Amino acid sequence: MSDSPLNSCKWGMTNRWLPELTDLVKLLKDKIDNKIKPKKSTLPVTETKPFDLTKPRPRSIPIPDKIPKLQKSKPPPKTLYRAPTEQETLSKHREENRRQAE
Repeated sequence: MSDSPLNSCKWGMTNRWLPELTDLVKLLKDKIDNKIKPKKSTLPVTETKPFDLTKPRPRSIPIPDKIPKLQKSKPPPKTLYRAPTEQETLSKHREENRRQAE
């Protein structure tokens, strides 16, 4: 280990990280020399579980709202259905003017 560049303190590394770093350097050196083939990590197969569903509660029937009764409306004024008085007076004046012209 004395020939390892990690033992020198010129990079400011502390001794507590030294064992992990030396292992890492050895691993990378072996990988470069093709001594170690990369390991393929196998993940465990996911096991399916049935859903834990609860039964829905039956919906309650809502109470209908009361419809408010409307007040009786006023009937429309009778002048609504009559012809305007201005048209009546104009038509009378026309008839008089026609009679005078004859």
